[in-house]
Amino acid sequence: LSHPTPPPLHSSPSLLDAGKLLYDAGQFEQALTSWQQAEQEYTRAGDSVNVIRSRINQAQAQKALGFYLRAVETLKELQ
Repeated sequence: LSHPTPPPLHSSPSLLDAGKLLYDAGQFEQALTSWQQAEQEYTRAGDSVNVIRSRINQAQAQKALGFYLRAVETLKELQ
């Protein structure tokens, strides 16, 4: 029997999911890093919808870290 191969850890969906788990665990800096990496991969792939998702998640992590102005700038850059 063949077993399905899990996606590599560096793939964008995994990075988004990992970021969510880290965020939920209160590890905001690590979540931010994961979502920044996801954004880079989605940008390379031309996936604008998930670039936006990554940015929104980044702003949430920045806010949780107390970087309120940076969070606002992160969202403004989406316009």
